[in-house]
Amino acid sequence: MLHKFWSTAPVRGLHPDDIKFVDSDNCLQWSLKEARQNASTFADEKSLHTKLHINLHPQPFVGNLDESFVYILFGNPGFVIPDYQDELSNAVHAAACAMNLRKAGQGFYPLLPGSAGTGAANYWNSRFKNLLLALTHFLDISIAAARKLVIQRVPLLEAGAYHSMKSPGEWCDSLPSSRVTRSYVHQVLLPKARKGEVLIFVWRRATFWGIPTGIRGVISRPPKKAQLKNITALEREEITQFLAQRVQCDS
Repeated sequence: MLHKFWSTAPVRGLHPDDIKFVDSDNCLQWSLKEARQNASTFADEKSLHTKLHINLHPQPFVGNLDESFVYILFGNPGFVIPDYQDELSNAVHAAACAMNLRKAGQGFYPLLPGSAGTGAANYWNSRFKNLLLALTHFLDISIAAARKLVIQRVPLLEAGAYHSMKSPGEWCDSLPSSRVTRSYVHQVLLPKARKGEVLIFVWRRATFWGIPTGIRGVISRPPKKAQLKNITALEREEITQFLAQRVQCDS
């Protein structure tokens, strides 16, 4: 469903179905040069913080959607000025961003060597650090093996596909690209979670995702705790145990 939807979109820019909903009032289409020119003032220009950066790669999801075990539901790709350098000047990372949209099977690419040093890599390496350590102890494997497991089996889905420094607001929830992602979660992932085949971790935007509490196979953070930077000990334990169970079943 998601791969088919995004197959009609450019690897950078807006999905065709979203174009009529986005204009200069809610987006920025900077070049790398323009991003650099705005670097010193952007932090103080609060009105720009919720705008979508549509000259970067959309990121409706990260990783392998097929045959994965734990699915993280998030908000939208964040933004810092160096993202333009990462995506418009770093050829290896830019290629990985593009491949991600095209079902390339590379997995959670921010954890791959080609993206090392980028903002995405720094962000997700920090947030997965303790999960990787937990997997090494629980499964008695190396850090490299734990990293490979997460890369291959733990994808991320975003409520909004486009980069912005702060949440763009509820208008973005109505974009066709956002609605198709939510439909994918409800139509494809939730039935699998109920059968114990996958685990869904609702990290952010629980209201948007609209998954009722108490459903088997779902970890859901209360909205007030959504901004916690790292996976908590209890969340980590449940994710680790589920990954271990699925790995053992597949071995």
